[in-house]
Amino acid sequence: MTKKAIIISTCAVLIVVAIITLLFSVVFRVRKIEVLVAEDFEYIQHIDSIVELSGIEKGDSVFAFNRESIKNKIEAEYPYARVEAISVVGLSEVNIRLSNREGFYYINENNKYYLLDEDCKVLHVTTDSDKISRYIDVSSIFNIGQEVKSGDFIKQENSDICINLYKALYTNATLNIGQDANGNGKLEEKHLDRADMLNVISNIEINKVQDLSGAISELVIKTNSSSYGVTIKIVAPNKNLDKKINMAFSALRLLVEDDLENGTDLAKTNVIYINDINGKITNMYKVK
Repeated sequence: MTKKAIIISTCAVLIVVAIITLLFSVVFRVRKIEVLVAEDFEYIQHIDSIVELSGIEKGDSVFAFNRESIKNKIEAEYPYARVEAISVVGLSEVNIRLSNREGFYYINENNKYYLLDEDCKVLHVTTDSDKISRYIDVSSIFNIGQEVKSGDFIKQENSDICINLYKALYTNATLNIGQDANGNGKLEEKHLDRADMLNVISNIEINKVQDLSGAISELVIKTNSSSYGVTIKIVAPNKNLDKKINMAFSALRLLVEDDLENGTDLAKTNVIYINDINGKITNMYKVK
């Protein structure tokens, strides 16, 4: 390559670099920040404060902010907020999309109640038991034992099981729920939504049991005595939980159908076992 060609090539590269630098310094700058929420968003009166807390300012580079850091700051300050996404739209607009977290579990420790969502995030701490009575009791699973406040995540040995349980229930649990015009039960199969889960399940425990391989976890799901009164026991919930939940609630659904169609006393069957022996998953019933 001749000296002239080298000079021309170098100049071309410098021009390209200059153009790119100009684009980054002038074009890719934040000109608009939008917080996207539904009308029922818990902190709708605090939108301006959320923008300020994010640390994003007009004139900043759209590539300069740390999404994970912003998410953590917002969710710590506003416990009921879930940061769904932080995205750049076009060349200069930043959107922060938020939704509400909702209560699902609670912990009672020394008459202090910790309301958690399905991710084991603490939404609220109270001494008023009436405010948490409709949620699922997981008090025996966790030992707070430390200063925990709203906005914190409970990260203990059994946290993942609780998190995965909600997902498994949401995608795999079906039951016959509803009433006819006379207030009697009717056979209407549906996937359980959050409200259904809260109506069906009263509390959850995790025990250590012995099998041929030694100590193993057993997930105990107790259904509300007023409507079902059946306990579901799932061995090794850390493996194939989706399949085990599907099997457990299919068994419970069959019991409900038999109860409604034939007048069978559902309460006579008080335990559904979902066993796991060398990867073979089976179910069985225990009758009082």
